Amino acid sequence: MIAGLGEASHLVVARLHTISVHYRNLIAHFETQIRVRAPLGFGAVIHGEGANRIPNTCNFSVVRVGADTEGATTAMALVKRLLEKGVTVGKGAACHTGVDGPSATLLAMQVPPVIARSAIRFSVGRETKVEDVDRVVALIWETVLEVLGDAATA
Repeated sequence: MIAGLGEASHLVVARLHTISVHYRNLIAHFETQIRVRAPLGFGAVIHGEGANRIPNTCNFSVVRVGADTEGATTAMALVKRLLEKGVTVGKGAACHTGVDGPSATLLAMQVPPVIARSAIRFSVGRETKVEDVDRVVALIWETVLEVLGDAATA
């Protein structure tokens, strides 16, 4: 078992650059698409954009765009509905999974609480394809509109 672990570690190290490039390309595509495909009046704020980040993850907030940018919906409602559709995303920062309210990490990054409350985390893996990313982006925006429609009729 130890020899197997050693061999697995060797393979990961040997392929790390290729895997990291794959992740970065998919996340760059996701970040572009989540903005470009936003419905009128909505947008996405990418947290940590331009910073040295983990290559396979994007933390972002869905926002309403207007005079005062604000979170469009709570992350809790969006994550719950996306999970029902088979899309696994996280809420806030990874180190605050399961905590209700805005992530202390995002607040420390000077993200306004109203935007931090709507932050969700999307990750890709080695098997993720561009088509998968495109499907998730479409489902995110579809789900945002559903959640807001439900809130408006409640």
